[in-house]
Amino acid sequence: MIVWGRDNTTALLVLNEAVRSENFAWVASRTYLTSTTHIASLCAAVELALGRGRGGKVCSISAKRGANWVIFQ
Repeated sequence: MIVWGRDNTTALLVLNEAVRSENFAWVASRTYLTSTTHIASLCAAVELALGRGRGGKVCSISAKRGANWVIFQ
């Protein structure tokens, strides 16, 4: 999952630069689906899981649908 937000200065920027400079190999072309979420959505999901989840159970946090890299970047 790629977590993004307004002040993202971490892996997403490095990954974008690698893609632009052609120092990145695509596994299944640029249309490969990936999971993305905004940091605010992730925080809300974690808060819900902590408040409503049950011990020993797994909570899945994901967007409603995947996004391909060309559209996401």
